[in-house]
Amino acid sequence: MKTVKRVLKPALCLFLLTYFSLFAEEVKAPITSVQLYASSARITRTGKVNLIKGISTYTFENLPAALDDESLRIIIPGKDIKILEVRSEVQNKLVFNSGEAKEASLSVKKAEAALRKATEEYNTLLEEKNMLSKVRPAPPPQEKNTALPVLPANFAESFKFLTLSYRSNQTRIQEALEKVDAAREELIVAIAVLDRYARSKSLATKTITISVRSSKEIETPITIEYRMNNARWYPAYAAFVKHGQSDKKEVSLVSYAFVQNETGEDWKNSAIALSAAVADSTVSLPTLQEWHIRMEDKPVSEGQVSKERPGRGAASGSSSKVNPSSPAVQQIITNDDYIQNEKQMPSQKKSKDYLESNRNLVKEEAASKKSNEAQNIVNDLSKGIVNQEYYFQNKNFQESLNQGQTVLDNIDRLRPEHRKRFDDEKRKARELMEQSRNRMEEQRIAS
Repeated sequence: MKTVKRVLKPALCLFLLTYFSLFAEEVKAPITSVQLYASSARITRTGKVNLIKGISTYTFENLPAALDDESLRIIIPGKDIKILEVRSEVQNKLVFNSGEAKEASLSVKKAEAALRKATEEYNTLLEEKNMLSKVRPAPPPQEKNTALPVLPANFAESFKFLTLSYRSNQTRIQEALEKVDAAREELIVAIAVLDRYARSKSLATKTITISVRSSKEIETPITIEYRMNNARWYPAYAAFVKHGQSDKKEVSLVSYAFVQNETGEDWKNSAIALSAAVADSTVSLPTLQEWHIRMEDKPVSEGQVSKERPGRGAASGSSSKVNPSSPAVQQIITNDDYIQNEKQMPSQKKSKDYLESNRNLVKEEAASKKSNEAQNIVNDLSKGIVNQEYYFQNKNFQESLNQGQTVLDNIDRLRPEHRKRFDDEKRKARELMEQSRNRMEEQRIAS
Protein backbone atom coordinates (compact mmCIF):
# COMPACT_ATOMS: atom_id res chain seq x y z
CA MET A 1 0.00 0.00 0.00
CA LYS A 2 2.85 2.38 0.79
CA THR A 3 4.36 1.70 -2.63
CA VAL A 4 1.09 2.65 -4.33
CA LYS A 5 0.93 5.93 -2.38
CA ARG A 6 4.51 6.78 -3.35
CA VAL A 7 3.63 6.33 -7.03
CA LEU A 8 0.29 8.13 -6.88
CA LYS A 9 1.54 11.19 -5.02
CA PRO A 10 3.99 12.48 -7.69
CA ALA A 11 1.58 11.47 -10.45
CA LEU A 12 -1.19 13.48 -8.77
CA CYS A 13 1.09 16.50 -8.37
CA LEU A 14 2.05 16.30 -12.04
CA PHE A 15 -1.61 16.09 -13.05
CA LEU A 16 -2.55 19.09 -10.89
CA LEU A 17 0.31 21.20 -12.23
CA THR A 18 -0.62 20.33 -15.81
CA TYR A 19 -4.29 21.08 -15.12
CA PHE A 20 -3.61 24.48 -13.56
CA SER A 21 -1.18 25.43 -16.35
CA LEU A 22 -4.11 25.35 -18.80
CA PHE A 23 -5.57 28.36 -16.96
CA ALA A 24 -2.32 30.29 -16.57
CA GLU A 25 -2.51 34.05 -16.14
CA GLU A 26 0.02 36.21 -17.97
CA VAL A 27 2.13 38.50 -15.77
CA LYS A 28 2.82 41.98 -17.09
CA ALA A 29 6.36 42.64 -15.90
CA PRO A 30 8.26 45.40 -17.72
CA ILE A 31 12.02 45.76 -17.47
CA THR A 32 12.87 47.93 -14.46
CA SER A 33 16.66 47.57 -14.23
CA VAL A 34 19.64 46.30 -16.19
CA GLN A 35 23.02 45.37 -14.74
CA LEU A 36 25.55 45.56 -17.58
CA TYR A 37 28.81 43.63 -17.62
CA ALA A 38 31.65 43.46 -20.12
CA SER A 39 29.95 40.78 -22.22
CA SER A 40 26.48 40.21 -20.76
CA ALA A 41 23.61 41.82 -18.90
CA ARG A 42 21.35 40.82 -16.03
CA ILE A 43 17.77 41.85 -16.72
CA THR A 44 15.26 42.47 -13.94
CA ARG A 45 11.51 42.62 -14.56
CA THR A 46 8.94 43.41 -11.89
CA GLY A 47 5.17 43.08 -11.77
CA LYS A 48 2.28 42.10 -9.52
CA VAL A 49 0.20 38.94 -9.17
CA ASN A 50 -3.05 38.19 -7.35
CA LEU A 51 -2.43 34.86 -5.67
CA ILE A 52 -5.40 32.66 -4.79
CA LYS A 53 -5.58 30.24 -1.92
CA GLY A 54 -4.13 27.04 -3.27
CA ILE A 55 -2.23 26.47 -6.51
CA SER A 56 -2.16 29.03 -9.30
CA THR A 57 -0.14 29.27 -12.51
CA TYR A 58 1.39 32.33 -14.18
CA THR A 59 3.35 32.95 -17.35
CA PHE A 60 5.94 35.47 -18.52
CA GLU A 61 5.51 35.57 -22.28
CA ASN A 62 7.50 36.92 -25.27
CA LEU A 63 10.83 36.84 -23.46
CA PRO A 64 14.02 36.54 -25.56
CA ALA A 65 14.77 32.97 -26.58
CA ALA A 66 18.46 33.57 -25.85
CA LEU A 67 17.99 34.13 -22.13
CA ASP A 68 20.08 31.80 -20.01
CA ASP A 69 17.79 29.33 -18.22
CA GLU A 70 20.49 28.57 -15.66
CA SER A 71 20.49 32.21 -14.55
CA LEU A 72 16.71 32.41 -14.20
CA ARG A 73 15.39 33.54 -10.80
CA ILE A 74 11.79 34.07 -9.69
CA ILE A 75 11.27 36.05 -6.46
CA ILE A 76 7.93 36.26 -4.64
CA PRO A 77 8.15 37.61 -1.08
CA GLY A 78 6.13 35.96 1.70
CA LYS A 79 6.48 33.12 4.21
CA ASP A 80 3.33 31.26 3.14
CA ILE A 81 4.14 31.29 -0.58
CA LYS A 82 6.01 28.47 -2.33
CA ILE A 83 7.03 28.17 -5.98
CA LEU A 84 6.31 24.58 -7.00
CA GLU A 85 7.55 24.53 -10.59
CA VAL A 86 9.31 26.68 -13.20
CA ARG A 87 9.15 25.70 -16.87
CA SER A 88 10.79 27.27 -19.92
CA GLU A 89 9.42 26.88 -23.47
CA VAL A 90 10.69 28.23 -26.80
CA GLN A 91 8.10 29.23 -29.40
CA ASN A 92 8.65 30.30 -33.00
CA LYS A 93 6.27 33.00 -34.16
CA LEU A 94 5.93 35.63 -36.85
CA VAL A 95 5.35 39.20 -35.77
CA PHE A 96 3.57 41.86 -37.77
CA ASN A 97 0.77 44.37 -37.44
CA SER A 98 -2.51 42.69 -38.32
CA GLY A 99 -4.23 45.91 -39.41
CA GLU A 100 -1.45 46.85 -41.81
CA ALA A 101 -1.20 43.30 -43.17
CA LYS A 102 -4.94 43.19 -43.82
CA GLU A 103 -4.83 46.57 -45.54
CA ALA A 104 -1.90 45.47 -47.71
CA SER A 105 -3.71 42.26 -48.68
CA LEU A 106 -6.84 44.20 -49.66
CA SER A 107 -4.71 46.59 -51.75
CA VAL A 108 -3.30 43.63 -53.70
CA LYS A 109 -6.79 42.25 -54.38
CA LYS A 110 -8.05 45.67 -55.44
CA ALA A 111 -5.09 46.23 -57.78
CA GLU A 112 -5.48 42.77 -59.31
CA ALA A 113 -9.20 43.41 -59.92
CA ALA A 114 -8.35 46.71 -61.63
CA LEU A 115 -5.80 44.97 -63.85
CA ARG A 116 -8.31 42.28 -64.84
CA LYS A 117 -10.88 44.94 -65.74
CA ALA A 118 -8.39 46.95 -67.81
CA THR A 119 -7.26 43.78 -69.61
CA GLU A 120 -10.87 42.82 -70.44
CA GLU A 121 -11.46 46.29 -71.85
CA TYR A 122 -8.33 45.95 -73.99
CA ASN A 123 -9.39 42.52 -75.28
CA THR A 124 -12.87 43.85 -76.18
CA LEU A 125 -11.31 46.68 -78.19
CA LEU A 126 -9.08 44.19 -80.00
CA GLU A 127 -12.17 42.23 -81.07
CA GLU A 128 -13.75 45.47 -82.26
CA LYS A 129 -10.60 46.22 -84.27
CA ASN A 130 -10.76 42.80 -85.93
CA MET A 131 -14.39 43.33 -86.86
CA LEU A 132 -13.66 46.77 -88.32
CA SER A 133 -10.84 45.35 -90.40
CA LYS A 134 -13.28 42.91 -92.07
CA VAL A 135 -15.81 45.57 -93.07
CA ARG A 136 -15.71 46.51 -96.78
CA PRO A 137 -17.93 49.19 -98.41
CA ALA A 138 -20.01 47.71 -101.26
CA PRO A 139 -22.69 49.05 -103.61
CA PRO A 140 -26.31 48.19 -102.75
CA PRO A 141 -27.76 45.09 -104.45
CA GLN A 142 -29.52 45.74 -107.72
CA GLU A 143 -32.65 43.92 -108.83
CA LYS A 144 -32.84 42.52 -112.30
CA ASN A 145 -33.95 44.89 -115.02
CA THR A 146 -33.63 47.84 -112.58
CA ALA A 147 -31.15 50.53 -113.31
CA LEU A 148 -29.88 52.01 -109.99
CA PRO A 149 -26.83 54.20 -110.27
CA VAL A 150 -24.14 53.86 -107.57
CA LEU A 151 -23.26 57.33 -106.41
CA PRO A 152 -19.59 58.07 -105.46
CA ALA A 153 -20.81 60.00 -102.40
CA ASN A 154 -22.15 56.77 -100.89
CA PHE A 155 -18.68 55.20 -101.05
CA ALA A 156 -17.09 58.33 -99.58
CA GLU A 157 -19.44 58.30 -96.59
CA SER A 158 -18.75 54.62 -95.98
CA PHE A 159 -14.99 55.11 -96.12
CA LYS A 160 -15.26 58.10 -93.80
CA PHE A 161 -17.29 56.12 -91.26
CA LEU A 162 -14.81 53.23 -91.30
CA THR A 163 -11.82 55.58 -90.98
CA LEU A 164 -13.29 57.44 -88.01
CA SER A 165 -14.32 54.19 -86.32
CA TYR A 166 -10.85 52.72 -86.81
CA ARG A 167 -9.13 55.85 -85.46
CA SER A 168 -11.46 55.93 -82.45
CA ASN A 169 -10.71 52.26 -81.83
CA GLN A 170 -6.94 52.87 -81.99
CA THR A 171 -7.22 55.77 -79.54
CA ARG A 172 -9.24 53.70 -77.07
CA ILE A 173 -6.80 50.78 -77.43
CA GLN A 174 -3.94 53.10 -76.52
CA GLU A 175 -5.88 54.38 -73.51
CA ALA A 176 -6.66 50.79 -72.48
CA LEU A 177 -2.95 49.88 -72.67
CA GLU A 178 -2.12 52.84 -70.44
CA LYS A 179 -4.75 51.63 -67.97
CA VAL A 180 -3.19 48.15 -68.05
CA ASP A 181 0.23 49.71 -67.42
CA ALA A 182 -1.07 51.79 -64.50
CA ALA A 183 -2.89 48.79 -63.02
CA ARG A 184 0.27 46.68 -63.30
CA GLU A 185 2.26 49.41 -61.55
CA GLU A 186 -0.28 49.57 -58.74
CA LEU A 187 -0.25 45.77 -58.36
CA ILE A 188 3.56 45.67 -58.33
CA VAL A 189 3.72 48.26 -55.55
CA ALA A 190 0.93 46.56 -53.58
CA ILE A 191 2.72 43.20 -53.78
CA ALA A 192 5.96 44.87 -52.66
CA VAL A 193 4.19 46.27 -49.60
CA LEU A 194 2.70 42.85 -48.83
CA ASP A 195 6.16 41.31 -49.26
CA ARG A 196 7.12 43.23 -46.12
CA TYR A 197 5.19 40.65 -44.11
CA ALA A 198 6.37 37.71 -46.20
CA ARG A 199 9.94 38.82 -45.36
CA SER A 200 9.14 38.68 -41.65
CA LYS A 201 11.52 36.23 -40.06
CA SER A 202 10.46 33.65 -37.57
CA LEU A 203 10.97 35.21 -34.15
CA ALA A 204 11.89 32.78 -31.41
CA THR A 205 10.51 33.79 -28.02
CA LYS A 206 10.54 32.10 -24.66
CA THR A 207 7.65 31.60 -22.23
CA ILE A 208 8.36 31.03 -18.54
CA THR A 209 5.57 29.24 -16.67
CA ILE A 210 5.51 29.06 -12.87
CA SER A 211 3.18 27.25 -10.47
CA VAL A 212 2.74 28.85 -7.05
CA ARG A 213 1.03 27.63 -3.88
CA SER A 214 -0.28 30.15 -1.37
CA SER A 215 -2.08 29.69 1.94
CA LYS A 216 -4.25 32.78 1.34
CA GLU A 217 -5.42 35.24 -1.26
CA ILE A 218 -2.97 38.10 -1.59
CA GLU A 219 -1.65 40.64 -4.09
CA THR A 220 2.11 40.54 -4.07
CA PRO A 221 5.03 41.80 -6.18
CA ILE A 222 6.90 39.33 -8.36
CA THR A 223 10.37 39.65 -9.83
CA ILE A 224 12.02 37.69 -12.62
CA GLU A 225 15.76 37.94 -13.30
CA TYR A 226 17.81 36.42 -16.11
CA ARG A 227 21.08 36.93 -17.97
CA MET A 228 21.51 37.84 -21.64
CA ASN A 229 24.77 37.51 -23.56
CA ASN A 230 24.01 39.83 -26.49
CA ALA A 231 24.82 42.99 -24.56
CA ARG A 232 27.92 44.75 -23.32
CA TRP A 233 29.42 48.07 -22.38
CA TYR A 234 32.90 49.55 -22.59
CA PRO A 235 34.48 52.88 -21.69
CA ALA A 236 36.39 55.29 -23.89
CA TYR A 237 38.24 58.48 -23.01
CA ALA A 238 39.42 61.50 -24.95
CA ALA A 239 41.75 64.23 -23.70
CA PHE A 240 41.69 67.69 -25.26
CA VAL A 241 44.54 70.17 -24.81
CA LYS A 242 43.66 73.82 -25.24
CA HIS A 243 46.50 76.16 -26.11
CA GLY A 244 45.90 79.62 -24.58
CA GLN A 245 47.67 82.88 -25.17
CA SER A 246 49.83 82.35 -22.09
CA ASP A 247 52.17 79.46 -21.47
CA LYS A 248 49.47 77.64 -19.54
CA LYS A 249 47.67 74.75 -21.21
CA GLU A 250 44.24 73.50 -20.22
CA VAL A 251 43.49 69.80 -20.42
CA SER A 252 39.90 68.52 -20.55
CA LEU A 253 39.08 64.85 -20.14
CA VAL A 254 35.88 63.49 -21.68
CA SER A 255 34.65 60.03 -20.75
CA TYR A 256 32.21 57.89 -22.69
CA ALA A 257 30.27 54.76 -21.77
CA PHE A 258 29.20 52.86 -24.87
CA VAL A 259 26.30 50.43 -24.49
CA GLN A 260 25.49 47.78 -27.08
CA ASN A 261 22.06 46.19 -26.73
CA GLU A 262 21.37 43.42 -29.25
CA THR A 263 19.11 41.36 -27.02
CA GLY A 264 15.91 42.23 -28.87
CA GLU A 265 14.54 43.97 -25.75
CA ASP A 266 13.92 47.67 -25.20
CA TRP A 267 15.64 49.11 -22.11
CA LYS A 268 13.93 52.47 -22.31
CA ASN A 269 12.94 53.95 -18.91
CA SER A 270 14.88 51.28 -17.02
CA ALA A 271 17.68 51.88 -14.51
CA ILE A 272 21.11 51.07 -15.98
CA ALA A 273 24.08 50.04 -13.85
CA LEU A 274 27.57 49.42 -15.23
CA SER A 275 29.93 46.89 -13.72
CA ALA A 276 33.49 45.80 -14.49
CA ALA A 277 33.03 42.57 -12.55
CA VAL A 278 32.51 39.14 -14.09
CA ALA A 279 28.81 38.26 -14.23
CA ASP A 280 27.64 35.64 -11.70
CA SER A 281 31.12 35.07 -10.42
CA THR A 282 32.71 35.33 -6.96
CA VAL A 283 36.21 36.18 -8.15
CA SER A 284 38.14 39.08 -6.70
CA LEU A 285 37.88 42.62 -7.96
CA PRO A 286 39.22 43.16 -11.47
CA THR A 287 42.79 44.31 -11.93
CA LEU A 288 43.09 47.72 -13.49
CA GLN A 289 45.20 47.64 -16.63
CA GLU A 290 47.62 50.31 -17.77
CA TRP A 291 46.24 52.77 -20.31
CA HIS A 292 48.37 54.88 -22.66
CA ILE A 293 47.29 58.30 -23.88
CA ARG A 294 47.76 58.88 -27.58
CA MET A 295 48.61 62.48 -28.40
CA GLU A 296 46.84 64.12 -31.33
CA ASP A 297 47.42 67.75 -32.31
CA LYS A 298 43.90 68.96 -32.97
CA PRO A 299 42.85 72.57 -32.25
CA VAL A 300 39.72 72.86 -30.13
CA SER A 301 37.67 76.03 -30.14
CA GLU A 302 36.04 77.63 -27.11
CA GLY A 303 33.12 75.60 -25.79
CA GLN A 304 33.67 72.61 -28.07
CA VAL A 305 34.67 70.24 -25.28
CA SER A 306 31.42 70.54 -23.37
CA LYS A 307 29.40 70.05 -26.56
CA GLU A 308 31.26 66.96 -27.72
CA ARG A 309 28.81 64.33 -29.03
CA PRO A 310 25.64 65.83 -27.48
CA GLY A 311 22.97 63.30 -26.68
CA ARG A 312 25.17 60.30 -27.55
CA GLY A 313 26.49 59.31 -24.18
CA ALA A 314 29.15 61.95 -23.66
CA ALA A 315 29.60 63.92 -20.48
CA SER A 316 32.17 66.38 -19.29
CA GLY A 317 34.35 65.68 -16.28
CA SER A 318 34.59 62.22 -14.79
CA SER A 319 30.93 61.22 -14.96
CA SER A 320 29.34 59.25 -17.80
CA LYS A 321 25.88 59.16 -19.30
CA VAL A 322 24.49 56.08 -20.94
CA ASN A 323 21.78 55.87 -23.58
CA PRO A 324 19.90 52.76 -22.39
CA SER A 325 17.62 52.48 -25.41
CA SER A 326 20.28 51.31 -27.82
CA PRO A 327 18.17 49.82 -30.63
CA ALA A 328 18.43 46.16 -31.48
CA VAL A 329 18.46 44.55 -34.90
CA GLN A 330 15.80 42.05 -33.89
CA GLN A 331 12.13 43.02 -33.81
CA ILE A 332 10.67 44.13 -30.49
CA ILE A 333 7.16 42.95 -29.74
CA THR A 334 4.79 45.75 -28.75
CA ASN A 335 1.09 45.89 -27.97
CA ASP A 336 0.38 47.02 -31.56
CA ASP A 337 1.94 43.89 -33.02
CA TYR A 338 -0.02 40.80 -33.98
CA ILE A 339 1.49 37.34 -33.62
CA GLN A 340 0.34 34.46 -35.76
CA ASN A 341 1.62 31.21 -37.22
CA GLU A 342 3.34 30.90 -40.57
CA LYS A 343 0.39 29.06 -42.15
CA GLN A 344 -1.76 32.13 -41.48
CA MET A 345 0.56 34.53 -43.33
CA PRO A 346 -1.13 36.35 -46.22
CA SER A 347 -0.12 34.81 -49.54
CA GLN A 348 0.47 36.90 -52.64
CA LYS A 349 1.71 34.10 -54.90
CA LYS A 350 -1.59 33.96 -56.80
CA SER A 351 -1.41 37.67 -57.61
CA LYS A 352 2.23 37.36 -58.69
CA ASP A 353 1.34 34.47 -60.99
CA TYR A 354 -1.50 36.46 -62.55
CA LEU A 355 0.77 39.47 -63.07
CA GLU A 356 3.26 37.28 -64.93
CA SER A 357 0.55 35.70 -67.10
CA ASN A 358 -0.85 39.16 -67.85
CA ARG A 359 2.56 40.27 -69.09
CA ASN A 360 2.64 37.31 -71.45
CA LEU A 361 -0.90 38.05 -72.63
CA VAL A 362 -0.50 41.80 -73.22
CA LYS A 363 3.00 42.29 -74.59
CA GLU A 364 2.61 45.76 -76.12
CA GLU A 365 5.28 48.22 -75.00
CA ALA A 366 2.65 50.79 -73.98
CA ALA A 367 1.43 48.37 -71.29
CA SER A 368 4.88 48.04 -69.70
CA LYS A 369 6.52 51.48 -69.54
CA LYS A 370 5.65 52.60 -66.01
CA SER A 371 5.15 49.10 -64.62
CA ASN A 372 8.60 47.87 -65.73
CA GLU A 373 10.19 50.92 -64.13
CA ALA A 374 8.24 50.31 -60.92
CA GLN A 375 9.30 46.64 -60.94
CA ASN A 376 12.97 47.60 -61.23
CA ILE A 377 12.60 50.09 -58.37
CA VAL A 378 10.94 47.65 -55.96
CA ASN A 379 13.49 44.95 -56.86
CA ASP A 380 16.35 47.34 -56.05
CA LEU A 381 14.52 48.45 -52.90
CA SER A 382 14.05 44.90 -51.66
CA LYS A 383 17.69 44.07 -52.39
CA GLY A 384 18.85 47.20 -50.55
CA ILE A 385 16.78 46.35 -47.45
CA VAL A 386 18.27 42.85 -47.24
CA ASN A 387 21.82 44.09 -47.91
CA GLN A 388 21.64 46.87 -45.33
CA GLU A 389 20.71 44.46 -42.55
CA TYR A 390 23.26 41.88 -43.76
CA TYR A 391 26.17 44.33 -43.72
CA PHE A 392 25.12 45.74 -40.35
CA GLN A 393 25.01 42.30 -38.73
CA ASN A 394 28.43 41.54 -40.22
CA LYS A 395 29.79 44.82 -38.77
CA ASN A 396 30.48 46.40 -42.17
CA PHE A 397 28.90 49.64 -41.04
CA GLN A 398 30.10 51.80 -43.93
CA GLU A 399 28.50 49.50 -46.50
CA SER A 400 25.37 49.25 -44.34
CA LEU A 401 25.25 53.04 -44.44
CA ASN A 402 25.59 52.99 -48.24
CA GLN A 403 22.84 50.40 -48.65
CA GLY A 404 20.56 52.43 -46.40
CA GLN A 405 21.01 55.44 -48.65
CA THR A 406 20.20 53.19 -51.62
CA VAL A 407 16.93 52.22 -49.92
CA LEU A 408 16.01 55.89 -49.41
CA ASP A 409 16.95 56.77 -53.00
CA ASN A 410 14.80 53.98 -54.43
CA ILE A 411 11.80 55.05 -52.36
CA ASP A 412 12.23 58.60 -53.69
CA ARG A 413 12.21 57.21 -57.26
CA LEU A 414 8.63 56.01 -56.76
CA ARG A 415 5.71 58.20 -57.65
CA PRO A 416 4.57 60.47 -54.77
CA GLU A 417 1.34 58.53 -54.20
CA HIS A 418 3.36 55.33 -53.74
CA ARG A 419 6.17 56.69 -51.56
CA LYS A 420 4.04 57.05 -48.44
CA ARG A 421 3.32 53.32 -48.51
CA PHE A 422 7.00 52.69 -47.75
CA ASP A 423 7.26 55.01 -44.73
CA ASP A 424 8.01 52.00 -42.53
CA GLU A 425 10.95 50.94 -44.74
CA LYS A 426 12.21 54.52 -44.80
CA ARG A 427 12.06 54.78 -41.01
CA LYS A 428 13.86 51.47 -40.48
CA ALA A 429 16.55 52.37 -43.02
CA ARG A 430 17.23 55.67 -41.25
CA GLU A 431 17.35 53.98 -37.85
CA LEU A 432 19.88 51.44 -39.09
CA MET A 433 21.89 54.20 -40.76
CA GLU A 434 22.03 56.11 -37.47
CA GLN A 435 23.15 52.94 -35.67
CA SER A 436 25.85 52.43 -38.31
CA ARG A 437 27.12 56.00 -37.82
CA ASN A 438 27.21 55.49 -34.05
CA ARG A 439 29.13 52.22 -34.38
CA MET A 440 31.62 53.80 -36.77
CA GLU A 441 32.13 56.67 -34.32
CA GLU A 442 32.60 54.20 -31.47
CA GLN A 443 35.21 52.32 -33.49
CA ARG A 444 36.99 55.57 -34.30
CA ILE A 445 37.14 56.66 -30.65
CA ALA A 446 38.15 53.22 -29.39
CA SER A 447 40.93 52.81 -31.98
